[in-house]
Amino acid sequence: MNRFSLFFLGIFLCFSSFSQNAINQFDSNGKKNGPWKGYHDSTKKNLKYEGVFSHGKEKGEFTFYKLKDNKSYVACKRIFNGSFSDVIFYTPKGKELSKGRMRANHRIGKWVYFYEGTDNLMLEENYDKKGLLNGKSTKYFRNGEIAETSNYLNDLLEGEQSNFNEKGKVVGVRFFKNNVLNGPAQFYYNDGVLLKEGTYNDDMKYGVWKYYEKGKVVKTEEYNKGRLVKSKN
Repeated sequence: MNRFSLFFLGIFLCFSSFSQNAINQFDSNGKKNGPWKGYHDSTKKNLKYEGVFSHGKEKGEFTFYKLKDNKSYVACKRIFNGSFSDVIFYTPKGKELSKGRMRANHRIGKWVYFYEGTDNLMLEENYDKKGLLNGKSTKYFRNGEIAETSNYLNDLLEGEQSNFNEKGKVVGVRFFKNNVLNGPAQFYYNDGVLLKEGTYNDDMKYGVWKYYEKGKVVKTEEYNKGRLVKSKN
């Protein structure tokens, strides 16, 4: 092979390599294809996202960035797999903030959230395929003890909600229907002894409420649509 042939072969390989590694390209239908990078500004110094498209659809891992002190940091990673993606959100210092699964921009399935800058669990909740809260939701204190348990139906509080103190003692139990307080309610001292009990109707106190000290009733109150109508010590 003569020198001219080698020269043109070198040019061909160079352009071929450039074409394979080029970013921000479109296919013949005008859809994003191959590796892409987006920027927060026109200077192309601060990344906004990077990942690979396959004819207009995200493929594999995408990294999204936010700005802090005029610098980009990794705020989110999404691994696309067909119709859903596994997602992790991060703090500016790189600690996990929350993670779960998404379909389009809706959370689905189980999601967990952490106290910022720590590995301590703060919240667990569950979403249906439409992105609505459904099922059990649990909040935690920083020490790992459960702070609250609730139940959701179609994004609304439904059924029993229990509250606890940092030592694991129950301090309150209430019931919801369509996100509104309805039904019996009990509240407790920090040692778990009953403090007061009564009933809610449409978010308002209703009927007789009893107040306790050392296990004995020390006061009663009667309510009608949230209005105190009678009190007895």
